[in-house]
Amino acid sequence: MSARLRTFGFSLLIGIATTILMVILGSVGWNGSIFIGLITTVMVGAFLNWILFLPLPPIENGRIKTE
Repeated sequence: MSARLRTFGFSLLIGIATTILMVILGSVGWNGSIFIGLITTVMVGAFLNWILFLPLPPIENGRIKTE
């Protein structure tokens, strides 16, 4: 399985957990908790994708190489 699919699956699990916790612990209804869960899924997925798969700049002798 691809690492990108795993990060999106992980963000989906975080979104589902957020939805369930908002319904149980928060005073938010179903519509609001599903909306917040979707927003959380998208934001966490985009953040993990950006952090884990952004190519790093070339480094030489401890300094960023500017060509």
